[in-house]
Formats: sequence, structure tokens, C-alpha cells
Amino acid sequence: MSGMVREKQKADRNQYIFWNIIATCICVASPIPLLVGAFSEQEFLITLLLTVTMVLAGIGACIFVVNCSIWTSMQKLLKEGDYTMEAKRKNRKMGAFSVVYWLILTAIYLAWSFSTNTWDKTWIVYVVGGVIYAALCVVWELVMNREK
Repeated sequence: MSGMVREKQKADRNQYIFWNIIATCICVASPIPLLVGAFSEQEFLITLLLTVTMVLAGIGACIFVVNCSIWTSMQKLLKEGDYTMEAKRKNRKMGAFSVVYWLILTAIYLAWSFSTNTWDKTWIVYVVGGVIYAALCVVWELVMNREK
């Protein structure tokens, strides 16, 4: 079975790369119609170009989902990439940390917001928390790699 999946994966590799490039180009180019319409004063044209932007972004996202779901299903069957036993173990530990981190951050946000009633300013907790979370993920990865 794994031999068949490896052959299919090898045969589909160029197609996978091609469709990822196409989807990326569509998603990156999707705001162009809206930016062009920003210089117009016609509301109908701006609405139409916003629709074109959303449709292009949706097409790019659909291509990503279909293309990547096929590729990742092959990786899952072959236990490669994010689906190796070691990666699963790391992800399980990181997942538990993530849940606790974001729950504590939400509790801080709610406590601060309810006590000061400054909802318009306290949302910054999530911005700062996101940056700190990214830094903690990097540190976590360094620690996990050092354990090896």
C-alpha cells in the first residue's frame, strides 16, 4: 500500500507545486480589483470590484484546500512530515500548552475589560499575547530540538 501511495505522491508532486503557485498568485492578486476601484467614486463599481476580490480570494482558497488535502492525506498515510510519531508527540504537547495559554490570556482580557470597562483598549491583550505566543513557540521548538 505504501508503495502505491509513494508512486502517486511522486507522480503528483509537480501538479501539487503548480496548483500551490497558482493559488498563491490568485490570493496575492485578489485585492487588485478593489484597489483599482478605490480610486473610483461610483459606489456600484466599488461594490462590484469588492465582489470580484472576494470571488478571487475564494477561488484561491478552494484551490489550496483541494490541493493540500490530497497531498496531506498522502503524507498522513505514509506518516511523513507533520504525521511522524515524533511530530505527533510534539504537537500533542504544544496543543496542551496552547489551550492553557489562550484560556489564561482570555481570562486576563475579560478580567481587565470588566474591571476597567475599557473594551476599546483592552483588546490589545490579544495583540501582545499573539506576539508573546509566537516567541514562546520558537523557544518551545528550540527546547524540543535540544532534547534530541
